[in-house]
Amino acid sequence: MQICLAFRQDIRGGKEVECYARSFLRILQEKKHKVTTCGEGHTVPFLGELNQKDFDLLIEIENGRNGKGELLFQQSKANWIIPSAIWFIDTHGQENAHRHVAPHYKYVFFAPWVKRDIFVDHPNTYWLPNCTDLKWFDREKFKHILPRYDLGFHSSKMG
Repeated sequence: MQICLAFRQDIRGGKEVECYARSFLRILQEKKHKVTTCGEGHTVPFLGELNQKDFDLLIEIENGRNGKGELLFQQSKANWIIPSAIWFIDTHGQENAHRHVAPHYKYVFFAPWVKRDIFVDHPNTYWLPNCTDLKWFDREKFKHILPRYDLGFHSSKMG
């Protein structure tokens, strides 16, 4: 399967910053899918620079705001007609933006559950909570370290 994976990629110190979308990319590649990435921070920054006929599926993953404080959703501008999916990560903070762009995608995945009412009129909406990538957070790799806290939260302010 030929997949176009659209997400904003942060680059810090010349290196790609790890994120949900990069974990998703790695798993797709491990499953032997042919994946082309696009979006801010990638070789191809805009979905419109690619030919949708080269792909079987478009998956877009929200990856926070860029340095200018903007949320960028590629499909809402390109309107490809191939099957498309969006994974909204922060619907609790982006209700209006998510409500506005959701109709541009055949499938909508969202988190958190408490905001499910925003997509009630979309026919293919599914709750998909954030998950842990065992490459980065495998408890077994760190069992020799005694935890100081029972719970942690990782986030950022304004991208």
